[in-house]
Amino acid sequence: MLPDESNETTEDDNGAKSKRGFAPVSLQCPEAKGLAMKKFAFGEGQERLAFQCFEIAEDGYTVVGEPLVAKESRFLDDYEGVNLDWKARDKFAERFCKIQSQAKSVARAFNEKLDSITTLDPDTPRVSFIDCCVYYLTDLTDEKRGQFSVIVEPKLEGHFGKWNNNNGASKRIVLDINSL
Repeated sequence: MLPDESNETTEDDNGAKSKRGFAPVSLQCPEAKGLAMKKFAFGEGQERLAFQCFEIAEDGYTVVGEPLVAKESRFLDDYEGVNLDWKARDKFAERFCKIQSQAKSVARAFNEKLDSITTLDPDTPRVSFIDCCVYYLTDLTDEKRGQFSVIVEPKLEGHFGKWNNNNGASKRIVLDINSL
């Protein structure tokens, strides 16, 4: 599912209407019929847990497509034994996707500004953000977990460092003047 830019509304079983947050789309790989997700996170941030995942074929075992990362809120499952409603999960996913979309827009504007600087080296790196989707899943190995949603994006290869924290402080770099 991708963020829905339309004003379409949906109606729940009780007749309550709300704006639909996501528009249905197919899985990323045409041969995919489901998703396999590791049970233990390989990455953890202040707000999210990151899990390795793959789209799988109809047999439930064959990996199809590229490696993916599924992200969940660190806080939604803190209420063990409480049946969390979809609104809480969708609110997390909608907030994440909205921020990602805004970041892409700012990056696009920034890159356009860079492109307009005629004296700038054309090989100067540009800023980009990856697309994310929301997958609605049913855990077939754990009946207690049941249905849940995750944010899914392509897995990036490489080693990455965080340059700032969630409070705005940035990493300090000490340069050796003799090495320049």
